[in-house]
Amino acid sequence: MYKKLPAAALCTALLLLTAQSKAQIALPYFSGFDNDAQKNGWQQFRKGVASSYQWNYTATAAFSAPNCLAHNYPVGGTDTTNDWFVSPPFNLSTGGKLDSLRYAFSGFGVPGAGDTIAVYLLKGSPDPAVAAARTLLYDFRGEHYSSDNVWRNLTSISLPPTSSVCYIAVQYRTVANWLDTRFDNVRISGNTPISIPSTGKQAPFASLYPNPVGDKLMIKTDAAFTQMAFYDIRGRQIATIPFRKETDLSSFAPGTYIVVCRAEAGAVWQRTFLKK
Repeated sequence: MYKKLPAAALCTALLLLTAQSKAQIALPYFSGFDNDAQKNGWQQFRKGVASSYQWNYTATAAFSAPNCLAHNYPVGGTDTTNDWFVSPPFNLSTGGKLDSLRYAFSGFGVPGAGDTIAVYLLKGSPDPAVAAARTLLYDFRGEHYSSDNVWRNLTSISLPPTSSVCYIAVQYRTVANWLDTRFDNVRISGNTPISIPSTGKQAPFASLYPNPVGDKLMIKTDAAFTQMAFYDIRGRQIATIPFRKETDLSSFAPGTYIVVCRAEAGAVWQRTFLKK
């Protein structure tokens, strides 16, 4: 059985959620970690040993002066270093893209079993331990890790639409491996909702479920719709079919779509949904 939260704790949680919503950063976003404005909202979460080796801003060999974000390797010991560096909150209700993230690695080690150098999307909370979801965006292990001290650029990483507040997070996890990492110049953009022309007539009532959708899209309505059309997030028409209250979408790739239902009288109803 779940325990009820005390009134004070519930109030605090609601206030925190409200504050996070108001503090969401507008997209597009850029940070080179070079000044107070670009550092604002970034925070560290230490889930392993709290040693002196942690995320920090440094002017040493930054991609663009004066600073970059860096984490040096823990010297010796048998405890696990598990440090996260997390961005300010973003609104990704229509999805977005991690347009670029500069990175460079050095040291004599490469990530092995139990090590992690990766970028995640956190949903609901900046604390990775209590986030509603952690989506791996890019894993730097294996062939993606080169300890040659050369700056490279991670580009065009899609960020899925979500109704929750979101955060970009970098994880550094190891025991005593010599992994020196640096990141710089993060750029994030959001998808712009498309506008589909309508007749200007009042839209009839209808509801769409479930959302996100699996293979079956359901529309509950008493309106006399005759046609339904599907568009992707860029406004490209995917399909046009006679109206159905239950539609098989198993052939649709995962992503964000818009369904537009039309009646002979000219009324138009539309909704955005996520196909799993």
